[in-house]
Amino acid sequence: MAGSLTQDKIKNVFQKIIFYLGDKLYHTSSDNNNDVLVTSVNNDISFGGTLTGASFDAKEDNITRTDSTSTTSSTTVATATSVKAAYDRAWEPIKGGDDNYVTDAQLTHIGNLDAGNTTSCSGDQTLPHDFVSAASGGAFGGAVTMGSGDKLQFVDANEYISGDGTDLTIGSGDKVNVVATDIYMNLSGNFHIDADGGEARLTNDSNPGNVFVPADNADITTKKYVDDSRAWQIVIGGYKTNNNSDTNYYFQYRPDNSLWNNYDSSPSTITSEDVTAAHFTAPEDCTVTQMDILGVCTDTGATDPFKFYIKKATVENNYTSFSTTDVGNTLTITPGGAGRIYKSSTAFSGASAGLSAGDSLYIFLKKDSTTANQDNHFHITLSGHY
Repeated sequence: MAGSLTQDKIKNVFQKIIFYLGDKLYHTSSDNNNDVLVTSVNNDISFGGTLTGASFDAKEDNITRTDSTSTTSSTTVATATSVKAAYDRAWEPIKGGDDNYVTDAQLTHIGNLDAGNTTSCSGDQTLPHDFVSAASGGAFGGAVTMGSGDKLQFVDANEYISGDGTDLTIGSGDKVNVVATDIYMNLSGNFHIDADGGEARLTNDSNPGNVFVPADNADITTKKYVDDSRAWQIVIGGYKTNNNSDTNYYFQYRPDNSLWNNYDSSPSTITSEDVTAAHFTAPEDCTVTQMDILGVCTDTGATDPFKFYIKKATVENNYTSFSTTDVGNTLTITPGGAGRIYKSSTAFSGASAGLSAGDSLYIFLKKDSTTANQDNHFHITLSGHY
C-alpha cells in the first residue's frame, strides 16, 4: 500500500538530510542545493547522480558526493540504512483518522491458516477474541458462509451450529438455553418434540408451583390443567309435597327415589339408616363448583321461601352414624306464585367446596318460613371438577 509523501515529511524524519520528490531521492546540501542520490527510471533504480559542481556514487554501504573542485576527497551524504529508512517511511501504509493502521504482520490471512500455522489450511482455527474489535467500531459486513456440514463450534465439539443446505442443526452436550422476551415460530410444516427423557413441560415461574395455566383457546395445555379441568356432573330430580315445616330438612331415602319425605331436624349427624341417601361419592379429590335448579311450586304456601343445602361427610366402614360439614347453600328462593317457574344458580369455591376421595354428598330442602302447605317439584344439576 503506497502512502502520500511531502518534502517536509521526509526532511522532518531525517533532520533535513535527505528527502523524496517524484522518482528521485535528494540530499539537501549546506548551500541548499538539491542533489540527486537515487533515480528510478522504468522501475530501475540507479545510485549516484550529478548536479552542478558535484557527482555522486554508491560505495559499499554509503552514497558519497565529490565536489568538482576536489578529485580526491568525497563526503558521505547518505548511508544504505538511511536510504532504506527513507523509502520505508515514504511508502508506509496510509493511516486512518485515529492515526493507526494495520501492518502486514498484523493481518490475519484466513486462507493461509491451519492448525500448525503453515501455508495450507488443514485444521481447526481459533480466532482471537478481538478479531473484530467492538471497541474500535469493527463490524462484519455481508454473509459469513460455512460449507455444507461444517460446524461453527463453541467450547467443545458438542456445542455447534451447522447446516447442509436443507436442515439447520444446533447441537449441545447438555442444555440449549434460549433467553428472550418472546419466541415466534412460523412453520409451514409440523412441530414435533422428541423427549427421550420422558419429560416435555410447560412451566411458568410466576405461577404457584411453576405450572403454566392456559388462558386462551389456542394455548397449549398441561396435564395439571387437564386434571384440574376434568368435570363431573350429576342430575337429580325430586319433589316434596305438603311441606308446612320451617325446621325440618327434607332429603331423599336413596338415589332415584324422587319423593323427598325423609327428614332430619339437625342433619349435622346422619345415622347409618340414611347413608344410602347420598347423591355422589367422590372417586378422587375434587371440588363442587355449581348447583343449578329449575322448579315449580303449587298449593296454598307456594310462595313460601326456601333454600337447598349441600353437606359432605366422610363415611367409614362399620360406623353407625357420621358427621357432616357444610359445602354451601343456595340463596333464598321465593317463587313468584303458584305454578310459576323458579330458577336458581349458585357457585361454590374455597376449602368448604373441596371433597376428598371417598367423601359423600347429601342435599337437603328446608323452608325459611311457612304459611301453609307447599308442593315443590324440582330438577337439580350439581357440577364440579377433579
